[in-house]
Order: sequence, then structure tokens, then C-alpha cells
Amino acid sequence: MVRGKKMAVACANLLRMTGSGIGRHVGMWTATISLKPERSQYMFVIDGKQWIADPLAGEASGDGFGAENEVRDVSI
Repeated sequence: MVRGKKMAVACANLLRMTGSGIGRHVGMWTATISLKPERSQYMFVIDGKQWIADPLAGEASGDGFGAENEVRDVSI
């Protein structure tokens, strides 16, 4: 389990985000992010320094720097 005081979502499509909400619920971080319909890559950033993968993501893609981003296909 990763612990931290602050959590952010780093998204490859950051400029296309239409809104976000990050909070804690029952000891877990949650994030609601509105994205346009497309393939989006992301990772979680804990306390501004620790980058982690989404443990619930079903797919990953290389980020070009030796790590992997999680992938979500967003559709309407």
C-alpha cells in the first residue's frame, strides 16, 4: 500500500482534461477526471515525487523513458 498526504493524476492528455476532483474516501484516494473520448495514458503521483501505476488498470503502454503509463480507452 502506498501512503501519502497528496495525490495527483499525471495524464498524457492533460491539456484535454475538462475537470478533475481528487479526494480521500474510506482511507483510499479517489479521482474523478473528465476526458474527451480517446485513448488516455496516466499515472498517479504521490506527494509530488513518487510515480506509481494504477493497480486496477488493465493495460499499460511504454512512456518512451523506460517506464509504463496506464491506459484507458474513453468512449461515449
